[in-house]
Amino acid sequence: MALAGKLTDGSISLFCDPVVRTSGDKIQRRVELDLSRVLDDKLEALAIHMHARVYSEIKKGEDTFQDSILIMGKQTVLWRSDASSEPVSSSRILTFLFEYTIPRDAPPVLLRL
Repeated sequence: MALAGKLTDGSISLFCDPVVRTSGDKIQRRVELDLSRVLDDKLEALAIHMHARVYSEIKKGEDTFQDSILIMGKQTVLWRSDASSEPVSSSRILTFLFEYTIPRDAPPVLLRL
């Protein structure tokens, strides 16, 4: 999974491709957790919250109509300090891959994820 963008905050790095998607597209993401920094960050758990929203805009003459519809909302816990088999002082980086396919019957407008 080759992803262009990387956001890092302390022990957590998110890899993603920040592009506009359409119905039927597959969204793939990767999260890395640096166990050597977990204690410094006082991290107890790592969860992802994925939300997909359809944005539409229609212009008719001078009028503009905008709408936004949530088509998916999902939360998943990826890691908990009390359930990890790895010691938090480990120098190991844990990698979590996840993906979501936008439904083919989603409204025919562009999606920002």
